Amino acid sequence: MLAQRFSLSLRYLRGGNWHLEASLEATDDSLTLAHAASHLWKQRPHQQEPLLKISIVLGQLVDQGNYTPSLFKESDSAAYQAGKNRQTLNESMDKLVKKFGKQSIYLGGAHDAIEAAPMRISFGHIPDLEIEGD
Repeated sequence: MLAQRFSLSLRYLRGGNWHLEASLEATDDSLTLAHAASHLWKQRPHQQEPLLKISIVLGQLVDQGNYTPSLFKESDSAAYQAGKNRQTLNESMDKLVKKFGKQSIYLGGAHDAIEAAPMRISFGHIPDLEIEGD
């Protein structure tokens, strides 16, 4: 599935909520999603206020087989080639995760948090224990 919307919501310990969304070119790229999260995170108010809850929602999902990329992008441009390279990288990373487990490769900033939270079942997703098992 490709996400076209990224939403970040915060609930503060002492009360109050904050929410912001960003539109994306349809993507399943971890680095693009991490960049969107970082961009929204920097815009949050009350940056020193303790948080009670952080919610991230990927929206406007479309199956990759049903997605039509922009017809106006040039196929020989540097941006097109960079996108192809990133797709190849993502496919390679997915193969590593499938073969060696979810903690075999991850974003460097997540290193200290890898063991912080156990796997949970969300409302719309039942984890694949082969890939996501603790």
